[in-house]
Amino acid sequence: MSTNPIKFKPENLYATIDGQKNPTIADIQQDKINNCYFLASIQSLAFHNPQHIKDLISFDAKSGDYTVRFFDKKTGDYTNSIKVSQANIADNMLRKGGSKLDNSGPSAPFWPAVMEVAFAKYKNPDLNKGYQIINAAASPKDAHEVLGIKDYAAYDAKWIAQSPSRFEQFINDINNANGPALFMVDKNPGANNQHLIEKHAYALLSIDRIDNRPVLFIHDPYQNQLRTDFFNKNESIPLDLKSTLHSDFWKISIGKGIHPVKKLKNGLNDGSAAQAVVETSPLEQVREMLASLDSKDGIRDFLARNPVAAGNETALAGHSDQAREQRALVR
Repeated sequence: MSTNPIKFKPENLYATIDGQKNPTIADIQQDKINNCYFLASIQSLAFHNPQHIKDLISFDAKSGDYTVRFFDKKTGDYTNSIKVSQANIADNMLRKGGSKLDNSGPSAPFWPAVMEVAFAKYKNPDLNKGYQIINAAASPKDAHEVLGIKDYAAYDAKWIAQSPSRFEQFINDINNANGPALFMVDKNPGANNQHLIEKHAYALLSIDRIDNRPVLFIHDPYQNQLRTDFFNKNESIPLDLKSTLHSDFWKISIGKGIHPVKKLKNGLNDGSAAQAVVETSPLEQVREMLASLDSKDGIRDFLARNPVAAGNETALAGHSDQAREQRALVR
């Protein structure tokens, strides 16, 4: 066990919803660091594919450190292992990072802080320099690459408006997103869209029909702090899609495919309990892996990993249920 006190404990890493620990879109609140492209990416990923985030983060009980494994294009695997210490998380809170630790207190889910620290360290091991880099203007592609997105579609209003078939393809891609989906405001959105912020990225959650009109639901990593006159902080923002199809202020990127986190020989994904016991003896590893399955939640998590590849219809239904629950939270 760690000789230093563990303030940011693994049991508080994620929020508890219906008895299960999972990352949610409500856990993120951008403050002083200008990295909306990264925060909106992991916020959207928490909505569309929360298990992937859980597979990327592990905990070492000996050191009290967390490890985030980012994807490396050169190796084709998640071989960029970034250590995030307890001190790093506390530092992120003081910098007013992307979690709610500095807004709601130390009991807030802090996985966004772990991911944000890791991204800064990935850019430069010197955290001050790393934060300077991620605070500067950057492309969502930077975030997509480290998160393991292998296939994504890019849309703008002009392309979508050209034909009904393109419009339906766009809707289908949103409904089947497996990775981050972003709504990016590149230019001044105009007088009719004052609730949107110029040069800002939003998490794209879903598309629904209201009065037979397609409406996008997007979520602001700022929690709408700059637009409280339009929406409550925790609400998703409805956007009438057809009314913007003849504008050029926005672009959309939808993650369609994601590199799977490879499984270990024992059947557990990297980033699960198996990775959380690095540097322990083989006997201790076996005991901890068995303990991780010795509960209803542990078994459910085990069966739900990579449900598409495994053809696990029960797990897929669970992901759909969670998506509906998260939509209900933000409307």
